[in-house]
Amino acid sequence: MTETKYEQVWNLDNLFPGGSESPSFDSYVKQLELEINGLEEKLNLFGNLVEMNESLRLESVIKNMGDIQKKLPQANSFITCLTAQNTKDQGVVVLRGVTSVMNARFESVIKKFQHIILETDEGNWTEIIETKALNEYKFILTKWREKRKDVTFR
Repeated sequence: MTETKYEQVWNLDNLFPGGSESPSFDSYVKQLELEINGLEEKLNLFGNLVEMNESLRLESVIKNMGDIQKKLPQANSFITCLTAQNTKDQGVVVLRGVTSVMNARFESVIKKFQHIILETDEGNWTEIIETKALNEYKFILTKWREKRKDVTFR
């Protein structure tokens, strides 16, 4: 029986041409950073949820978070593949640092968001969470609120 050997090199140029120097990946990372900046700004303006009409702004924040939550792992995966392809590529080290900072900032945004929903008065929270705009997010928002309560009161 003959043994078939396959090359262990991926064609990452199909994703972002140019490896760690890819202009398209650089654009992707810069856009992701702008999205995180925008989300941070939205949360800084939010304060506590005090009215039912905040549900539309809350929905916008949740959608932004979801978009970022999809894109960050894609960036991290691409960098991991670049690292596996060439462990001596210094450009990858720089990219890893950039995405590590973005990951930390995004985690901070999630915690701040959870703090905002935790600090919302129970009566207002009940009204807000029952709005049509937040219907599909009710489960996760309730879980986040409960999780933050658990962490806060320990």
